[in-house]
Amino acid sequence: MTIQYVIDEALSLADEVGNEADYKEKIVRAINHVQAKISKFAKPIKKYVNLETENDILTMPEDFLSLVEVTDANGDLLAYDKIDVNKIKLESYGTYRVCYNTLLKDFIIEPNSDIDTAQEIGIEPIAEQCLIYGVAAE
Repeated sequence: MTIQYVIDEALSLADEVGNEADYKEKIVRAINHVQAKISKFAKPIKKYVNLETENDILTMPEDFLSLVEVTDANGDLLAYDKIDVNKIKLESYGTYRVCYNTLLKDFIIEPNSDIDTAQEIGIEPIAEQCLIYGVAAE
């Protein structure tokens, strides 16, 4: 499914007539917003990464949605304190294996005038119609 397809379908559902350029940036923002909502109800997509702490603070990647677990080099689960939405505090400096839930297929679009509407949106097929109707409702 492409960005252009979502734009066309959302405008059709919303019965909007006019210049597509007037709606393009708003629709792109809506795609990001609705995708984040869908990802909270859809089956989570888990990612595993090795992250190194700054002092004893671990900052999550940009596509972070929620933390599943943190393990050490031996695979042992570690306790942590949540500092912020995307930061946790561990007992010491080091590299840790982090499992977290991410947004649908890592897809976030930067709204600007240079959006490639032929770009594919990598969401689960079952969520495609939810995305279109959610964007039209926005």
